[in-house]
Amino acid sequence: MAAAQDSVLVGNATVRLNTIDDKPMRKMFR
Repeated sequence: MAAAQDSVLVGNATVRLNTIDDKPMRKMFR
């Protein structure tokens, strides 16, 4: 369950980065 929740959180973060094209935030995430 925990692993599934983690993958969902990572997926949501990826979608957010793709939707909000904020380059400074992207650098911080990488």
